[in-house]
Amino acid sequence: MPSNDKPPTSIVLRINPDDPQKNVRGRSSYLQALSQYINPFCESLRDEVLYRCDYFECMASERSLPEGSQEMAQASFDRWLGNWGIVDEWLKDGCWHTIQRWAFEVHENGRETLNNRHPLPVWYGANDANLAAALSEFQPIFEQPYPAPLSPLSPGEMESLAAQPLAIRIFETTVARESASKFRKRMQVQFGTQLAAYIAQCEARILEVRNAQRDAAWTALFQCGLTPKRIEAWEFKRSGNAFSHARIQQAVKKFAASIGLTLRKPKAGRNSKRIGIQPHTGLKKTR
Repeated sequence: MPSNDKPPTSIVLRINPDDPQKNVRGRSSYLQALSQYINPFCESLRDEVLYRCDYFECMASERSLPEGSQEMAQASFDRWLGNWGIVDEWLKDGCWHTIQRWAFEVHENGRETLNNRHPLPVWYGANDANLAAALSEFQPIFEQPYPAPLSPLSPGEMESLAAQPLAIRIFETTVARESASKFRKRMQVQFGTQLAAYIAQCEARILEVRNAQRDAAWTALFQCGLTPKRIEAWEFKRSGNAFSHARIQQAVKKFAASIGLTLRKPKAGRNSKRIGIQPHTGLKKTR
C-alpha cells in the first residue's frame, strides 16, 4: 500500500567531474522538475523500493541482512526502473544512491524525515570546475589607471630611460598630465563598458538557466506521459506563455540530448493515465 506521507524530494545527483559529456546543471534541473511536478516519482521510489524490504535500512544500521533481502531489493529497484522507463545509467545510479541516502536519514531520524521538502542536493565530486561559471566575479581591468601624460614618451625614449631610474622619476613628476575630470571620465567609461558587458553576461546566464528549468519541466512531463499538445496547455495555464507543441517537442528532444536522457516512445499519454496526471495543478497519484 502506498504511504500517505508527503513525497520526499531529496533526490541526489552523482556526478563524475572527469566526464565532460555530463551536463550537471541540466541534469539537476531535470531531477528538480521530477520532484516538483511528478510527485509519484519520488513517492514510488520510497514506497516501492526503500520500504518494500529491509535491505537498505539494515545496511544503514549495519544489522545483519535477512536472507534474500539483497536480491529482493534489486528486483524491486529493477521493477521500479521498468515502470518509469529509466534506462540511462546516470539516472539509475542517482536513484540508487538516493535510496541509500534516504536509508541513512531514516536510520538517524525516522521515516518522518522523508516528509520534509529539501532543496536538491547535488554531489559534484572533488573537482569544482563545474562551478566555475557560477563563481565568476566582476573584476574590471583599467588601461592606464592613473592621469595619463599629455605627451607620452615613445617606445624608443622609454627604452633609453629604462636604464636611468632617476631620469624616469624626473619625467614622471614633471610631465604634464590630463586633468582630474578627464581622468575620472576615462575611468568611468572603461568601468561602464566592462560593467555593461558583465551585466549582459549575467542576464544571459540567468535566461539560460530559466529556459533550462522550463525545458526540464517539459521533458519530465513528457517522460511521464504528457503529449506535447498537453504540455502546451499546461505551460499556458502555468505561465501564460504560448508555445506551440512543435516548439515544445523540439525543446524536449534538445534538452534530453544535452543531459544524455533516453526519451520514451511518443505514444499518446499511456503513462499519464497510470499516474493520474493533473497538468495544471501538479501531478498526483490517484487513489
